[in-house]
Amino acid sequence: MVLTVPCAPVTTVTSSSSSLLASGLVTSVQYTCTSGYQLIGAPTLLCRSDGTWNDSAPSCGMHEFS
Repeated sequence: MVLTVPCAPVTTVTSSSSSLLASGLVTSVQYTCTSGYQLIGAPTLLCRSDGTWNDSAPSCGMHEFS
């Protein structure tokens, strides 16, 4: 018998969209920033066996053009 572990709620990140993916025993969430914004942090988080995410949610900052 395989037991699945519920993950903590996904953090909402301003100016982004997120996709929750479950494949077998692995649950992940992938963040993508809205056009004009740049991702700061890890784009993909994995749910650990204790139900917590392996990293903090990223943020989306205004993209600075040089």
